[in-house]
Amino acid sequence: MPARNPRVNVVLEKPIYDIVGRIAREEGTSLSTVVRDLVKEAVDRERTLPRRTIMYAGYLGLIVLIAFLAMDIRRTGDWKDNASFFSSLVRNNEPYDPVIEVHMAKEELASGNADGAVRRLERTVKTMSAFTLKERAPAHYWYGRALLGAGRPRDAYEQFKTVALLEGSVTLELLPFIVEAAALSGDIAAARSLLEKSLRSTPGNDTLWNSLGNVLLMSGDRKGARAAYGKALEINPTNREAAQNLLNAVNP
Repeated sequence: MPARNPRVNVVLEKPIYDIVGRIAREEGTSLSTVVRDLVKEAVDRERTLPRRTIMYAGYLGLIVLIAFLAMDIRRTGDWKDNASFFSSLVRNNEPYDPVIEVHMAKEELASGNADGAVRRLERTVKTMSAFTLKERAPAHYWYGRALLGAGRPRDAYEQFKTVALLEGSVTLELLPFIVEAAALSGDIAAARSLLEKSLRSTPGNDTLWNSLGNVLLMSGDRKGARAAYGKALEINPTNREAAQNLLNAVNP
């Protein structure tokens, strides 16, 4: 039957096809509808090109300002006033720039202010719909890290799953955090599955074996946990965390 609207046949690489499939399952819709919506988003991003150009021009201006501040610090040796000025300039960042907000949130998280980072990133992830998938992933990653630090593992787990969806896989950088969030959320099976899948491709990673031991211990499998800690120490005898975990598992 002839279609009312023009059709386009597209061949997708498997990682992209998998992402489209996950989105379709989560939203309960068809693959073609997801692809159509993604194309619409791409078209909308093209229409926002002038705004993005202005934003990047702002970055250039910021770089020039940093260069002048560095020259002044070198000339006068007075780095404190310059640093204070630059910090206030960035923190009062107008117009709102999500990329800089992510960096500010990372600073807050590093200083122990997880709740502040959560508030900052909660707004940030909502303003990045015009950005590419690759550009959006770091915001969701750090939002998850902040939520985990703020004692909200279930919310963190959702953000980490979004990162995996945006990037097409669970990277080694993401793995320990998504596993921790899954386990603390009560999804022990998912945490164990993620680790075992990664260990099949990287069986010599002692950190992953130690993490698997932690997850098995949380599930009540003390014997399996001891075996995982032992494997971690077999690979890396200097892994102090695995050694202490094995000691605790043997003598609870």
